[in-house]
Amino acid sequence: MGSLTVLLDKWFKTPTDKLRPPPQEVLKAISLFSFQYYISGLLSGIYLLDPFQINVVVLGLATICYLRFDRTLAGLAVGAATAVGGPVIELALTGLTNLYHYTSPDYYSVPSWIPWVYLCGGPPVCNLARAQWLALQGRDKEEISGRGR
Repeated sequence: MGSLTVLLDKWFKTPTDKLRPPPQEVLKAISLFSFQYYISGLLSGIYLLDPFQINVVVLGLATICYLRFDRTLAGLAVGAATAVGGPVIELALTGLTNLYHYTSPDYYSVPSWIPWVYLCGGPPVCNLARAQWLALQGRDKEEISGRGR
């Protein structure tokens, strides 16, 4: 997904300020995603909320994550790709193998809210990829000029 972010940033001409996320913002986005991931399991496991309520909470957190930490077409595309691809892979893994299972799936063998968890992963992954790409470019420039030695 990181390479896809770099390619889509070029394709969609992501604004320069979005290509340079500060490290603390990258960590905050990862933290929000981790919180959302944790909450999704907590709401479905301990609190036993109905799937509609979980969908509302988890989609709300995914929306906040995108609006707060990304707001780019590349980020939206990566989030959408993971929101579709992740559940498709999970449907195959849970439906065709015994590798793992969900305790309370409500859509075939996966929970209906799982796409929103993947969607929320888009901004942190994009910003981490951007930060890594920026660091790699900086290192390459230093090595070329001889300062990296």
